[in-house]
Amino acid sequence: MSTASLSRRALVRGAAWTVPTAVAATAAPAVAASAACPSTAAIDALFAARTQEVAAYDGCSGTTRPTFTIWYDGPGGLNGYLQTSTINVRNQNPCAIDTTAYPLAFRLDIANLSGPDRNPNGATTLQRSLTATNSYGYLSRLSQPGVRTAGVKTESTWEAAGTKTVAGASRTVYSTRWNVVRASSVDAGEDMDLQISWQDGRTSSGRLTNAVRLVPLGMAAPQWSELTAASSAECASAYAHYSSRVARWYANGEGCSPNIRWEVATAVTTTRFSTTSGYTRTPISCGAGIWSSVAKDFTPTHDGIY
Repeated sequence: MSTASLSRRALVRGAAWTVPTAVAATAAPAVAASAACPSTAAIDALFAARTQEVAAYDGCSGTTRPTFTIWYDGPGGLNGYLQTSTINVRNQNPCAIDTTAYPLAFRLDIANLSGPDRNPNGATTLQRSLTATNSYGYLSRLSQPGVRTAGVKTESTWEAAGTKTVAGASRTVYSTRWNVVRASSVDAGEDMDLQISWQDGRTSSGRLTNAVRLVPLGMAAPQWSELTAASSAECASAYAHYSSRVARWYANGEGCSPNIRWEVATAVTTTRFSTTSGYTRTPISCGAGIWSSVAKDFTPTHDGIY
């Protein structure tokens, strides 16, 4: 996709839906978002247009295979104690990426590695309090697609996403979605960061330790705000249809452009990602990820467990 096309999308970001120039002749014209509830046809048209954009996406002009590297970093504190950790996604491309026009989506998973797997106060409550902040977008609950949550994100942002095998044990995995959107482009070599502040993991049943996993989902599904200025509550029927399309978008990997290369920094023994050795850049598929406890982080004495 050309730089001109990227700029065109940025200029019409407020439109109800937009399409690449190549398919504009066969699509309905863009309509500015209003307070009216969108029709089923308008929602389907928006998703169809975004599918075309995913197929044509190449990151930026002159890039034939845009690459993004996920890497985990922490302070090297004791596992299960008060500390912070950071998840980074580096733009490895030789040019800036316009994430305002083309937001990227990730699923962030958290699981307990030790200690009780369920909180006595409720199965859908995280056992260990945490907050998450980032400067490049927003976190949202999986059950509220397209609805932005403002401010610092607490454990209530995460929802139980099923039981999975983590580090050889069956554990409940809690997930949220991170949409990378910002007012300006992400420069070449720049990191998109998300910081998690972990509270002390001490409980009467044992100390909790956690691992995180960032799963790339490709281009984000269309946002509710692209359809209407009305709230999801005001348009319950339309929002239900929109939510089903978002669920299908991520379940079927519809945002996964074949032109994007994803990887995770693993086997880490160095202190900085900017060095050229001390880690391996392991390719992953869109929709897949590697737990921090396997990848480790950029504190050589630390094991990627928080």
